[in-house]
Amino acid sequence: MNKKKSSGIQFVFGFGVVMLLWGIGLLAIDPFDWFYNIFMESDIDVYLILDIVLTGIPFLICLYLILLSVSGKRNNYKVMYYSALTAVCLPIIAYLFNELPLNDSSIITWILGLTIGWILYPFGLIGLVIFDNVDIGFGYYEGMYIVLIMASAAILSMVLYKTIKIKN
Repeated sequence: MNKKKSSGIQFVFGFGVVMLLWGIGLLAIDPFDWFYNIFMESDIDVYLILDIVLTGIPFLICLYLILLSVSGKRNNYKVMYYSALTAVCLPIIAYLFNELPLNDSSIITWILGLTIGWILYPFGLIGLVIFDNVDIGFGYYEGMYIVLIMASAAILSMVLYKTIKIKN
C-alpha cells in the first residue's frame, strides 16, 4: 500500500475515531432536545442511558488510546497513535486553559486568547461541555478529576508506546 494512503488511513483511525467518540459525548448531553419526546412518551429513562454514555465516553477514549499505543507500536502505526494522542490531549489542554484564573486587563490573557485560544476554541468547547456535565458524584471539581484521569491515561499510553519493543 502507498505510504501516503497508509498515513491518511492511519490519521482517520486515530484522530477521526477519537473525535467521533467526543462527538458521541456531545450528543449524549442532548443539546437539541432530540430525546425529550422519547422520554415523555416511554417508560424508559432515556436520560439515565445518556448519562451512562456520557460518563463512559472519557473512559472509553482512555481505553482506546492505551490499546492504540500497544497495537500501534507493534504494527508500526506511528501516525495513528500520535494523531489519537493529539485528539485526546487538545480538549484536555483547552479545558485547562479555560480553568486558568486570568485577568482580562492582563496582556498575557490577550496574547493567550488571540493566539492559542482561537486554535483551541472548538476543542475547548468539547472539553468544557463533556467534562462539566459528567456526573460521577465527586462534587464541584468533577471535571478536573476527569481531566486528571484522562491526562494520566495519556501519560500511561506514552510510556507504553515508548517501552514496548518491536518484534522484527
